[in-house]
Order: sequence, then C-alpha cells, then structure tokens
Amino acid sequence: MPNEQITRQISLLPAKRVLVVADSCFAGLLSSDPNFLFLGKATEVDEDYLQFKLPSKSRLLIASGGDNPVLDQGGNGNSVFAKAFLDVLESNTSIMTAPGLFTKVQGLVKEGAARNHFSEEPEIKSIKNAGHEVGDFFFVPVARTKT
Repeated sequence: MPNEQITRQISLLPAKRVLVVADSCFAGLLSSDPNFLFLGKATEVDEDYLQFKLPSKSRLLIASGGDNPVLDQGGNGNSVFAKAFLDVLESNTSIMTAPGLFTKVQGLVKEGAARNHFSEEPEIKSIKNAGHEVGDFFFVPVARTKT
C-alpha cells in the first residue's frame, strides 16, 4: 500500500489523536516530514503542557528505523523495538507523552541493537499531510489491582 494512501486515510479520521507505531525495515519512510522536534524534558507533563496540547490534533509516527533495515529478533521472542516499546509501556507509572515514550524506547533499542552487533535508530515524526497540528499523544497508566 503506498504511503500516500495511508496518509490520506489518516487525514480522514475524525480522531483527535493518531499514533502510528511501525516496526519494520524502512518504516521511517511512512512520513517524509523531518524528525519531530521536541524541546525540554520529554518525560515531564504538567498542567500548562496539557492545556496547550490537548485542543490540537496529533498525527505522529514512531518508527523502529528510518530508511534502513531493522532487527526482527533480539527481544526475547520479539524484535528489539517491540520489546523496548512493551517494556516502557508496562513500566509506565505516570502520564507519558509520545516524545517521552520515544525517548525511553530509543535508548533501549540502541542498547539492544548494539548487543546484537547492529545499529538501529528509531524515529519520531509528524505524519505529513495528515492534519497534524501541535498536539501530542498521551499514555495514561492503568491502575492495577493485586490478586
């Protein structure tokens, strides 16, 4: 499926926030926008940040790699990227933004790839022509009950 067709479909979605997570070789080519720019500490979410970001649409891509091959293994039954992504989500204890998630995943992927004698560089980008404004995607941890 051509990238333009995926972008067009995303632009038609009425959802306020869309996050595409792509774990495949050359996944970064799903968007030709430059890498997503975030300033300051990507892991901190305060009331001002939420008030600024919540009203705006978000169309973001987190890709396991740019215009390069990526590891399909090395993550205990998953790819290095998938393992890092799941580990970060499962250990999250506060509201986390897409850039915050990306920062944590990126470090784990680089470490995991290096252990496998490989270089892998995840990317975060806005999805070009899909209606991205200045919004963000927020991960809210689920309260777990003890059994």
